[in-house]
Amino acid sequence: MRAYAQSKLALIMFTFDLPVELRGSGVTVNALHPASLMDTKMVREWFGQSRTPVDEGADALEYLAPADELDCVSGEYFDQKRRARAMGQVYEETARRRLRELSEGWGRSREVGGDRFLGEQHLLAPPVSSAVGLSRGRSDGPESCQR
Repeated sequence: MRAYAQSKLALIMFTFDLPVELRGSGVTVNALHPASLMDTKMVREWFGQSRTPVDEGADALEYLAPADELDCVSGEYFDQKRRARAMGQVYEETARRRLRELSEGWGRSREVGGDRFLGEQHLLAPPVSSAVGLSRGRSDGPESCQR
């Protein structure tokens, strides 16, 4: 469970940094928490029962990906169809930079050093947290977005 929560928080952290790298490309990225405790095998095994149907989470994804009103919105967190505030650590630039450095190092080496992630302050996320990085290009070019 802990690894799952850490991976979701890390995904959100990377999604918050991507707009800088993608500036001028016409591509936007946002993090999405589609729904809580959707009816999946993992949720049934860990919690015994689900809270929401998978269709509810899919509905949020189907909204966020093509929504015209979000064409120029990038680097945001959405809880279903609403902009929301993610966990505090997501907004810590130092933590995001450290995560990126570690991840880049892991990409160059097959060895990961034990249980060290972000030092003493491990990434902790609510166990029901979920995120999906979304991107899409604008047909009218990047100059139409003011970032």
